[in-house]
Amino acid sequence: MRFYKHPTVLNQQQPSVVCIGNFDAVHLGHQALIKRANELAEQNNWQSVACFFEPQPKEYFLKEKAPCRITNLRNKLHWLDHYKVDTAYCIGFNKSIQTLSATQFVEDILLKQLNAKAIIVGDDFRFGCNRDGDFEFLKHTLKPMGVQVEQAQSVTANNKRISSSLIRKHLQQGDIKSTHALLGREYSIIGKVVHGNHLGRTINTPTANISLKTLLPAIDGVWACTVQINNKTVNAVANVGARPTINSFKPILEVHLLDFDQDIYDQIIETRFVKKIRDIKKFNSLEELKAQIQQDIHTAKIIFQEAN
Repeated sequence: MRFYKHPTVLNQQQPSVVCIGNFDAVHLGHQALIKRANELAEQNNWQSVACFFEPQPKEYFLKEKAPCRITNLRNKLHWLDHYKVDTAYCIGFNKSIQTLSATQFVEDILLKQLNAKAIIVGDDFRFGCNRDGDFEFLKHTLKPMGVQVEQAQSVTANNKRISSSLIRKHLQQGDIKSTHALLGREYSIIGKVVHGNHLGRTINTPTANISLKTLLPAIDGVWACTVQINNKTVNAVANVGARPTINSFKPILEVHLLDFDQDIYDQIIETRFVKKIRDIKKFNSLEELKAQIQQDIHTAKIIFQEAN
């Protein structure tokens, strides 16, 4: 998969079919959009393009009050590539994009930048300053030019529309089973192992620390999980979110791998969440924290035994 950031001049020779959305989570609804784009691309010898904004518009306008992110950019690109998108096109959302009219967006980005011959959007898609662009606008503007415009129908599960907000709700409730059903896969966080403050080693539970960068995670707490490292699956216990006992409130993913003792700094690992053990809490001392971690490890081992 190719990855471009606007305003890269693509000089696109090959026509494209463009699906537009946030693609937060790349859930079953997004996958349906991508599948249709790939079908049209294959039929016409076009390329499929997933077009999205970073930061997401709500994050730009609402700042810290924006909804929690399900997937950061690294994770989003991983899953777009997994579902066979040819090109990911990321538009940096800023003041100039905010003031871009729907007509300018169509002309400057969809036609000039992406050479779009087909556009596929979801049933709630709106764009342009004042949100004056929608499916009907696209159809009215582009069909006379011979550009195909389609609106994907909502994908449902248990009579509910699959959406990022519904997945976010399940994650915040610790309902990982429902989350997996709406994603069509296990929920995971993919990231690089970085150096932390090495506190884990001082209490005999070394952890792999994964920076979440700008990701305010939709998931938090202590979890039994599995970790993919170099095609190997390792059982683990993960703490995702703040660390109030040491007065650290920047969200981070810490993973203690069970029966594993290798240097994995700078490696990319995938943490797959299996079952929530408990919420995050502040302990009165490191000794209390150490005792609780040992209990969490014991609980996780029981979870894995029961799963086998």
